[in-house]
Amino acid sequence: MLHNAQWKKSGAEVVRIVIILAFLVSSLVRLYVVNFAEYNCAPHDLGPSYGTENYESRYEGHLGYIWSIKMSGGLSQDDPRERTCFYNPPLFYALEAGVWNLAEELGVSDNQAHELLQWIPFLAVELALLVMILIMKEVGVGGYALALASILLLFHPEMTILSIIVNPDAMSLMFSVLSIYFMIRWYKAREGKMLWMVLDALAIGLGMMTKLTVALVAIPMAVFFLYELVNRCRREGKAGFLDLFKQYLVFLLISVPLGLYWSVRNFLKFRLSPTYVPLVTDDSIKILDENSSLLKRLNPLAGYYDISITWDTARQYNIWKHTLQTSLIDEYYLPWNMSLLRVMMYLAVFLSLVLTVFFIIGIFKKRDLSAPLRLFLAGLYLLYILYYVRFCFNFPHLCTMNYRYIPVTLLFAAIGLGWFSEEDKRAEEEGRRTRGSRIISMIALLGSGCGILLFSVGAVLLWFLAL
Repeated sequence: MLHNAQWKKSGAEVVRIVIILAFLVSSLVRLYVVNFAEYNCAPHDLGPSYGTENYESRYEGHLGYIWSIKMSGGLSQDDPRERTCFYNPPLFYALEAGVWNLAEELGVSDNQAHELLQWIPFLAVELALLVMILIMKEVGVGGYALALASILLLFHPEMTILSIIVNPDAMSLMFSVLSIYFMIRWYKAREGKMLWMVLDALAIGLGMMTKLTVALVAIPMAVFFLYELVNRCRREGKAGFLDLFKQYLVFLLISVPLGLYWSVRNFLKFRLSPTYVPLVTDDSIKILDENSSLLKRLNPLAGYYDISITWDTARQYNIWKHTLQTSLIDEYYLPWNMSLLRVMMYLAVFLSLVLTVFFIIGIFKKRDLSAPLRLFLAGLYLLYILYYVRFCFNFPHLCTMNYRYIPVTLLFAAIGLGWFSEEDKRAEEEGRRTRGSRIISMIALLGSGCGILLFSVGAVLLWFLAL
């Protein structure tokens, strides 16, 4: 028994070391890419470069939004519909304006300051990755499965892509996972629940001040809170109700003013709908009518072998295929190695299918995690997918099918791997396995493990060959 305890302790140490090393190595890879990739290598409505002489007439896009706050020292008074990207909440842009001002104080030129704007997305991604690993631990992912799942997150190309894009996507991911983590800690805490509730409210509120889609987390969270309220009332009566009611009230008093300030301001000042998104007017990137059917756009067996690095609406119309491709190389701005890209695409398809199945199985099989928490995670994952599909159909253009809109779903894939691995181990220990199920599980786990390792190595090579 002592030998087993020592073995488990040494195994946990190995896992911890592997995760720390993977985090450091992956951070160095992202740092390398941030330093060598130009700030405008993946524009995404970035806008042109700016100088003081053309500020009044040309400020557009993300850079223009940052420049506007930098020059005025406050929010733009223009109608957000008149300037590209100015409908977005201002937190990210205000922080970047602060970076730009600091760079200017230090005598840095505008072009050099533009490169420094990548540091906030980079740091946001680093924090988001750390929080996602903590979330996996909180929901019962442990052992070597935790190390493998962490490697998938840390080396996934999308995390590097988010690090170099000067827009709110990285910070949106950061606040989304922070809100999930704080809610789980609140649920599991026996003491100090109010602290976690306050942190959760700040994450939601500040997240909505970064990008309104962070509010998606709040929808299943509200259902979860209601469930807890009913449960506490049954167990503790009025005392339980009042305790939770105070916590929920604090949550609302913090999150609602922060989260809704921008929407209310724009509605009162410009009669702008809180859900306003500008229409894409470029018909050259609109999905052709003959390819716009539900079957063609959602067919999971679409031709993943047909990889194109050009914007071709005749070939790029399937949501799943195009989304997976952008998770590897974004929107094709660098000279990618096509042979390696094809291998990476096949691995991405395999892993996305297998790990999604693992997550679904885990929802029903992960008995050592409370049912409400499993249902919260399942509901949140489903909500992200449904929202994204609806978004792609409402705006049927190539630019809307991009993994940067749903990078948080990678967390659920990683959790699925951990849950399946833990359940497989438990079933083996309890003697609940048939020979056939043992073989299937072994193939699935070995296949996904090897796939993740190959995928991670390929991701690093993909960037080093492209830059």
